Amino acid sequence: MPLIVSYHDGAAVRLSDIADVSDGVQDVRNAGYVNGSPSISIVLTRQPGANILATVDRVNAILLRSVLRTTSDIDMQVVNDRSPTIRASLHDVERTLVISTALVIM
Repeated sequence: MPLIVSYHDGAAVRLSDIADVSDGVQDVRNAGYVNGSPSISIVLTRQPGANILATVDRVNAILLRSVLRTTSDIDMQVVNDRSPTIRASLHDVERTLVISTALVIM
């Protein structure tokens, strides 16, 4: 069904009249590269209320299983992982709580 985007002098103006339209999944204007090699990027974002660290652990486990099943021609790697800083922050908060509790008891 052609998409009507406007009317001009009583005639329908369709999207195909003003643009080249193709139905497909390939995005020809984006290219992914890691260390100079073509790549496929998968970006994961947290859902509200989800445990980000548990999610990262599950994703890493799935990636590890996938790496073991693929051929040596495919190199899977995590390029950007912010979970170490989250883990470090949680560790600092836990240590601060323990110290604070000990000081209150003393």
